[in-house]
Amino acid sequence: MCVFVRVPGRPAALRSEVWKRSALLCQWSPVAWWSRPRLALGCRGTRRSAAESTPATLGRVICTALSSSLRVRVNKALRERFSRRQADELVRSGRVTINGNPATLGARVSVDDVIAVDGELVSLSQSAFIAETDLAAIDSCFVYFKYWKPVGVECTTAPAVPGNVLEASGLGAWADQHHLRLFNIGRLDKDSTGVLLLTNDGRVGNALLGRNSGFVKSYLVTLDKPIADEDIEAIQQGFVVETEYRHDKKVKTIRLPTLPCAVRRRPQLNEIEIDIHEGRNRQIRRMLISLGYQVRRLHRFAFCGIELGPELDKEGSWAPLNERELGIIAEALRMHAEHKSMPSHKRPTQFRILDTRS
Repeated sequence: MCVFVRVPGRPAALRSEVWKRSALLCQWSPVAWWSRPRLALGCRGTRRSAAESTPATLGRVICTALSSSLRVRVNKALRERFSRRQADELVRSGRVTINGNPATLGARVSVDDVIAVDGELVSLSQSAFIAETDLAAIDSCFVYFKYWKPVGVECTTAPAVPGNVLEASGLGAWADQHHLRLFNIGRLDKDSTGVLLLTNDGRVGNALLGRNSGFVKSYLVTLDKPIADEDIEAIQQGFVVETEYRHDKKVKTIRLPTLPCAVRRRPQLNEIEIDIHEGRNRQIRRMLISLGYQVRRLHRFAFCGIELGPELDKEGSWAPLNERELGIIAEALRMHAEHKSMPSHKRPTQFRILDTRS
């Protein structure tokens, strides 16, 4: 079953080519697809032939094994092209049809349904029709990239924002070429640097960042002065800080204690490493400011076990996840599916601290 259909807004010749290519892809297995003589993008954005790229080093783009029995909300099915909020607005305005009939908010569709926006057929999101328990989809359907974010890059994929992460990394052009919608998992402040995960797998966010995931984010922090032992102890134990919570363009200030963190001193007296299990807005900066320190530099060197590694040789470079890191994604999805399958009264309430370092 193939869900690639005519793409609106493209020249007729290109649309015809998309139809032809999609029809062929529907007949190929993932292995056969990779054996085709075509160009693939390798590490750090350099081009190399498909013979030099392997499924282990670059995720597959086309998925041919989708569940026709799975039905999802129409806004989720359209997420390759639109955000859910955008899709809902299109539905409200009567611009979306399902099998020729006007769509309604919350309507559910399958891969067999025909969806059109403003009368033009659109391609449905592959990931929307893949179960969270389908770990094989990691190898056959999705792409995963790590990016060394420099200072000044905004962690948003909105094209209207100058210096957004897709534009700055160059992955936006790659995604457009392959008709994919990439997005970042988690965020880094504009003034922070370090590893950032980008993917088209919508299952990964909750699996890696959910409150019961237990994954660690590790930071190197440079301060304006050496940190006192009692302040390290306070960070390790956790204390109350104010955090801004943003939702639907509204900002709310909340006061909550931070979770215990691991803190390690560095040879430089004004440098420390911090491991945190949560991701509240500007959390590390707020913690240290409340203790009387100014953060001169904040660098994330590991995110849920995904590290910069030798694949990324400078700021602004990107690379596909390696085998070990793909294994982390698979384990996170497995644990998340296991957690959701438990009765609510049996689900663990404490973090499962995972050692994901090699």
